Amino acid sequence: MLLSVAHAADETIATGIMPADAILLVYFAGGQLGLIETKLGKGRHSAEQKDRHAGLGGLGCDGVVISATTTADKGNQKVQLVRT
Repeated sequence: MLLSVAHAADETIATGIMPADAILLVYFAGGQLGLIETKLGKGRHSAEQKDRHAGLGGLGCDGVVISATTTADKGNQKVQLVRT
């Protein structure tokens, strides 16, 4: 069953994730929060994402954007990033 984009967005918001939130939150030793945003193909940040990430950066959260061409590449980049 395919979900419409609007339906998928409604489900995401219902879980407490806001549209501009990072895709992956990583909690490091010492309470440091890392944010990983992924973009597949030609995906780009929305204005809301740029504002949200800038605000979190101002609070000391490190943010990284991963651009990938395949889901496997995206996963490999995330693993490599967290391990460094």
